[in-house]
Amino acid sequence: MSSTRLGINSNDVALFARVAQTLSFKDAADALGISRSAVSKRIARLETNLGATLVNRTSRSLSLSELGGVFSKHCTEIEAALHKAERAIRDQDPRPVGTVHFSVPTSLGAALMPSLVSDFQARYPDIRLNAHFAESFVDVVTGGYDLVIRLAQKLADSSLTAQRLMTSQKVLVASPRYLEKYGTPSHVRELSNHRCLGLGYEGQTAPTWRFSGSDGPLDLPMSYAFTANNDLALILAACMDMGFLYTAEILVSSELARNRLRVVLPEFCQRMDYGVYVLYPHRHPPTKARVFVEFVREKLEMFHRRVDWSPLTSVLSGP
Repeated sequence: MSSTRLGINSNDVALFARVAQTLSFKDAADALGISRSAVSKRIARLETNLGATLVNRTSRSLSLSELGGVFSKHCTEIEAALHKAERAIRDQDPRPVGTVHFSVPTSLGAALMPSLVSDFQARYPDIRLNAHFAESFVDVVTGGYDLVIRLAQKLADSSLTAQRLMTSQKVLVASPRYLEKYGTPSHVRELSNHRCLGLGYEGQTAPTWRFSGSDGPLDLPMSYAFTANNDLALILAACMDMGFLYTAEILVSSELARNRLRVVLPEFCQRMDYGVYVLYPHRHPPTKARVFVEFVREKLEMFHRRVDWSPLTSVLSGP
């Protein structure tokens, strides 16, 4: 008995279903945390593999072709069947048990640690946690991770299953004492006259900070006075009056609440957002990974209201 293997990617099918719902490459891209160009390329790839035009494109709008409408109905049926199958498996999935191997940015992981050590382990005593702290992207599959949590403005197009947990605006911050000593800039272009702090890696290209200008994005080349390979060290440096830091608000919310840092020029940071994403190596993560992610999501929603603990408290308070 012969069989024919379809040359289409299941993730592209799911992407097309989202485009069919929104009739917008941009809205589909924002929902999935990838670039608009990545959506366009993947839809074009799907059309090539199917040998049919699915989406009619004009400079102002999108619409489904006749074949696109037919394919969309089948995609809806496929998604419904997958959800039904997933629910059937989950209903019989055993209680959460085992080890969750995960990677998380250093500062975000440090802020989550009290909850993970106390609340999570009290709620799920049969789950062990194995954490890897890193700012850079890691290979989810070959690294043996159950999940990877990352902060990014856009995720690279990949076959990994991604989920946005929350959105956090980028903020430009400095300590009150630094601002008192060196002054507060009136425009982001004046940052060239100030000390700036940023992530630094071997072989890194010249860093650029992107702001929101009156005429669109404003990209400024930077020359760092201090670099480190993790966010926690940079936040500490900013609190110790070493210069300006441009980062996600969620990472410095405790320091802002304590007035260790202040937001500067917020009008230039509008629409410059980070997404907190979780990436899985498989479409259907095990129960242990799902309950861990839901716990993290719950804690992230409380971050802007939580100022009672900070990983920098003991360092900055002194003996």
